[in-house]
Amino acid sequence: MSILIGLISIVVLFLLGALNAQQVIAEKHEKAKELIGKILPFESYLGLAGIVLGVIGILNSLAAPFIYALFGIAVGAIMAVLGLFSSIHFIKSQLLANNQGVSEKLDGLISKVQSHQVTLGLVGMGLSVLFLLMTIA
Repeated sequence: MSILIGLISIVVLFLLGALNAQQVIAEKHEKAKELIGKILPFESYLGLAGIVLGVIGILNSLAAPFIYALFGIAVGAIMAVLGLFSSIHFIKSQLLANNQGVSEKLDGLISKVQSHQVTLGLVGMGLSVLFLLMTIA
């Protein structure tokens, strides 16, 4: 079961990375721009999955040996942040529609890290490849 969750996490992390770094990817590869366009309608759902899988990954990493725990926490945190970037509009419109205070705090948090969105997306894509190699090794 944990291998399946790991593989799903790898795919979700890669897709979230691609969605968050789409400006850079689209400039360099026309075919990649078309592929990103196909997954764009599912961005909010991938974002929510990324938040959940990221938090689960962080919690699971706490019981791992030190180096694996550090890697797992980093992957989980980046996945959760990329998921937040991708699903922020859905979260604000559907889940926080009646709670302006939390919505404003969330806007403040997002504005602090928004400038690093593309970089985090590229790092997420790289970590997903590294995570895949660690899973199959």
